[in-house]
Amino acid sequence: PPAPPPHPPPFFFPAEDGIRSLVRSRGRGAGYKRQVEKLMKEVKWGIIAAGSIANAFAHSIKYSENATLSCVLGRNEEKVNSFAEKHNCQPYLDLESFLDSGIEAVYVAPPHDSHFHYSMEAINRKLHVLCEKPLSVNSTEAMILINEAKKMTFS
Repeated sequence: PPAPPPHPPPFFFPAEDGIRSLVRSRGRGAGYKRQVEKLMKEVKWGIIAAGSIANAFAHSIKYSENATLSCVLGRNEEKVNSFAEKHNCQPYLDLESFLDSGIEAVYVAPPHDSHFHYSMEAINRKLHVLCEKPLSVNSTEAMILINEAKKMTFS
């Protein structure tokens, strides 16, 4: 059999100005890291729910170089305010205001029966969605979410 190539094939990362930059998939020192950091933009996250799973996610964002926690949505005012204070983000009790707050991605972590509703609202606003498992309570809802997400053009 033929020998494998010495390096993996390159990957393309879109630059912010629309020009595609070629960056090797395996970095070769600081130059690679600088190139990737230059191309990666910071993502503003919003979290739906203020429970323990959401708390773990919010804590992990602190260690990301390309993500910030912008806001949290919850039903209980006291709990959401406490969560927001702990993680230095804006609290919301209203879904519309939360989705209009300038976030780019949503972490959906409320009770399971709410995953479909919140994920669909975020998809309809062209937001990226990371939904805690299960995606929905049945396969029909899951297929609807997948089909709607496929229709969208995300930036």
